[in-house]
Amino acid sequence: MVLRSYVRHRQTLVEATATCINRMQKALDQMNLQLHHVLTDLSGVTGLAIVRDILAGVRDPHKLAAHRHGACKASVQEIAAALTGNYRPEHLFALRQNFAAFEFHQKQITECDQAIEAQINQLAETRQPPAPELPAARPRCKPSKNEPRVELRAPLHRITGGTDLSQIDGIGPYGALQLIAEIGTRSC
Repeated sequence: MVLRSYVRHRQTLVEATATCINRMQKALDQMNLQLHHVLTDLSGVTGLAIVRDILAGVRDPHKLAAHRHGACKASVQEIAAALTGNYRPEHLFALRQNFAAFEFHQKQITECDQAIEAQINQLAETRQPPAPELPAARPRCKPSKNEPRVELRAPLHRITGGTDLSQIDGIGPYGALQLIAEIGTRSC
């Protein structure tokens, strides 16, 4: 099934992105930049802004810490203290290359999301509109940043003949997509 291939490939890209993040963190650690003590996610708004500035040549810990996003729990002073280190060229090189790979994988994930969206919309068009309307989305926690940023519920509802798998506890729209991609539907 085409959808299965796209979804599996997307998972591979997400895993490759995680590897890039780990390697960026290693390069920062080798420069004695202890961002992992003050940021829960290097690939968040604050972490990426700091990495971009480091790669642009900024070394002042207070200027780097000024990128602190409002949702960040650490203070500007705590972030600045974690950014006092030794910016060695070989570690900056590794950081630069892994950041470029991270951005490349993010672009690939976006392209994969577009292919997934096109595929599920194409599959949905081959089905009759279901009699039951799509129920309101369940309130849920903030979706994972690794989930596709495309509309999944409506086409999946149509593909399944009117069943909204995201209404099941513990299954969100992306989980429903993964289930359908792996096992299909009765009518597939």
